Amino acid sequence: MWWVIKFLHRAADLTLVPLAALAKELEAARVTAGNKIRLWNKGADSESFHPKYRAQEMRIRLSNGEPKRPLIVHVGRLGVEKSLDLLKREDLEKLFSGMPAVFTGMLGGFEFLNGGGNLQKKRRLNLEQVKTLEKNFELGNKLESERKMQLAMALGLQPRQIAIWFQNRRARWKTKQLEKDYDVLKR
Repeated sequence: MWWVIKFLHRAADLTLVPLAALAKELEAARVTAGNKIRLWNKGADSESFHPKYRAQEMRIRLSNGEPKRPLIVHVGRLGVEKSLDLLKREDLEKLFSGMPAVFTGMLGGFEFLNGGGNLQKKRRLNLEQVKTLEKNFELGNKLESERKMQLAMALGLQPRQIAIWFQNRRARWKTKQLEKDYDVLKR
């Protein structure tokens, strides 16, 4: 099978993969030149959804209160081409009645990371959260995905809220820099 994959990928100008692990596997198998393999960030984020972030609360929720039982979870992207509108939850629940199946409905990514707890709506940051964000901004004003997730978990905020705070803080920093530069030129 590898020879087919190698043939197709060597003919391509670029190979996009959804996971860094897959890129490493293709490189190790010498499917194509390493410089022709690129990570497509729309794929699964194996860093943010790493097992180190597992939460007992989510396991209890997904196992219907029986966390010691085996658990199979399907995580998938919702897409028009999947015709999910044809699936009716009631039909699936009938099909799986009497079986230990839990239908959670659609859960967002951060809900998984947060252990399924109730996320608060956007709110003002408290003084401790602002101090922590300011310290992190001093360390570096650019925010990588992993750092954003760590801050969100530590501060009990949504990753988007962290990203927006950094964006706004960079804008304020830039404005102050421009004011300083203007004052220097004025003299």
